[in-house]
Amino acid sequence: MNAKRNILVLLTPGFAASEADSSCLPMLQALVRALVRKAPTVEIRVLALHYPFEPGTYELFGATVQAFGGRNRGGFGRWQRARAVRAALDSLHHYGKIAGIISCWYGEAADHGSSFAGTYGVPHYCWMLGQDARVNNPWPRRLQLPGSALVALSASIQAQCASAHGVSPRCIIEPGVEAAASLLTVERACLLLGVGSLIPLKRWTVFLQVAAALMPAFPKLRVIVTGAGPELARLQALSTRLGLDEVVTFAGALPHQDVLTIMQQARLLLHPSEYEGYSGVCQEALSVGTPVVSFCAPHADLPAGWTWVKTIDEMIQQASLYLNNPDGVKPVVASIDECAQRWLEIFGLHRPDRIVINPEAIASGEKLSLNR
Repeated sequence: MNAKRNILVLLTPGFAASEADSSCLPMLQALVRALVRKAPTVEIRVLALHYPFEPGTYELFGATVQAFGGRNRGGFGRWQRARAVRAALDSLHHYGKIAGIISCWYGEAADHGSSFAGTYGVPHYCWMLGQDARVNNPWPRRLQLPGSALVALSASIQAQCASAHGVSPRCIIEPGVEAAASLLTVERACLLLGVGSLIPLKRWTVFLQVAAALMPAFPKLRVIVTGAGPELARLQALSTRLGLDEVVTFAGALPHQDVLTIMQQARLLLHPSEYEGYSGVCQEALSVGTPVVSFCAPHADLPAGWTWVKTIDEMIQQASLYLNNPDGVKPVVASIDECAQRWLEIFGLHRPDRIVINPEAIASGEKLSLNR
């Protein structure tokens, strides 16, 4: 009798609808690609609860994605979605061996994952990725998952969860990025970059105030803000009041690769967000040699080129230092492959010696190595 194929399930509110949808949760896209690379004998299944908006099943990055088209509906829509997700998990359970479930964010995904895992004894971990660790998230009080079922994206999230909910996640699995295929070698322009959704949490008003304060010392300064959101009109009006109309470009939502290209041309990524779990944007900037100044730090031991500040004055001071340097910093790449390996090891699918368990090989007493 043939052994059932190992399946690793990723439960998430959303996932890319296609390869062109590169700005939708790029870290999760990179993680799926890394899981497929590092564990080719494991079937990766992504269950996307709300986005894409249309339900359906499709192949992407070597994984199978099932979209439920939830569109953030509550009430009867949530009940219907719960039934559909449970039916999908039941089907996978009968089709193969679910070796583990990763629920992204402590919310609806964790509810589905923990419920199914409790029924069938499947290993399940809720990956806390950001604002779900804050005190205003009601899901920890509803589900009351033990710390042994929680994984934090960073030390700051681990501490925040312990403080807000009285439970400390069992371990930390940090994110990563995919190394750029090539790096530009041209001298960087006097360019200040901001990347992210145009929402109050990101504190773009502070970003513009810092840019205005830098103008006297850097009269040739250019500023680009990439991202879309409800704050655009208000930020454009503030830019006008600060006399930055000829300086600031609101570029809108751009393809992920275009953002990385602009990063390589900038002298600094300024990230004034009031709260972050572990900013993938900051990791991406460092990976292409662009320094970062931010108000949030995922842990105390930041890599070279990433400066954490507490006040606007400190942000202006540090930004000035980096803007005077056209060479950038030495690239620091936190590989997404390491993140994928940690997850595979947790579920017993990838050992430290880089041996991947192949269920068909297990039956014959063999092992499959990735290092061939």
